[in-house]
Amino acid sequence: MIDHHGLQPKSASIDAHVGLRVKQRRVELGMSQEDLARKLDTTWQQVLKHETGDIRLTCGRLYELSRVLKVPMEWFFIGAPGVDLTLDHERLRADADDALIGELVETLREIRSPSVTAKAINMIKLLIDLHRESSPAPDHSRSAECP
Repeated sequence: MIDHHGLQPKSASIDAHVGLRVKQRRVELGMSQEDLARKLDTTWQQVLKHETGDIRLTCGRLYELSRVLKVPMEWFFIGAPGVDLTLDHERLRADADDALIGELVETLREIRSPSVTAKAINMIKLLIDLHRESSPAPDHSRSAECP
């Protein structure tokens, strides 16, 4: 059975699911459709049509979305009907960390003054130290071998 988009129902539901995940992540990042469109070099109308599943995402566009929205490509398929993903949560965490590191580096590169860059790095180090001081130390007194 073909739906009005000319797609099999399962494909259409996955397209709609992926579109919803795009919208979910865009909103989580506080981006408007216009913001995302600018980063993808397209129009907000195209973004809207991708988010509603009215236009299928190409592999290339999905790759761009994963880069701009800072998630691995498989993230868009989590929870899709009929899709069984066994995700490596450590890898997902590492991918997210890599994306944050990349964003931090890009942000620091935008600073044109070496002294301001140095001050920004020192401020980040200070925040890390403050976080370490306020976080409880891990309890290493119990060994995994002890009952």
